[in-house]
Amino acid sequence: MEPYTGNTMLLASRRWLIFWDIPTGKCDQRLSKSARKTMFYRPDWVKASAGANICTCRSPCNKLLAAGSEDGYMFVYENESGMPVCMKAPSSKHQAPVSHLVITPDSSMPS
Repeated sequence: MEPYTGNTMLLASRRWLIFWDIPTGKCDQRLSKSARKTMFYRPDWVKASAGANICTCRSPCNKLLAAGSEDGYMFVYENESGMPVCMKAPSSKHQAPVSHLVITPDSSMPS
């Protein structure tokens, strides 16, 4: 869980990243303004991926958001649109769950 904007928190819940409005206590998934998909959705190539998201990290410039999953994948999204940065499957994945993420101070590389 991490602050998103104002009174809204971003929660990693199973395979989704969900917005929690603190004053109302309601959780929801927001639609991306650039596509008819929920923000921070799993890319289509992830059909075989069943691991839950277990951590998130935003870039210092606030333009990227990364999510790590228990099945070894790391997903990087544009923070404003909620869309994945890359739409093709990676050539490899981590052998262990991605439980911690850091994005470099210049926002050039998540690790």
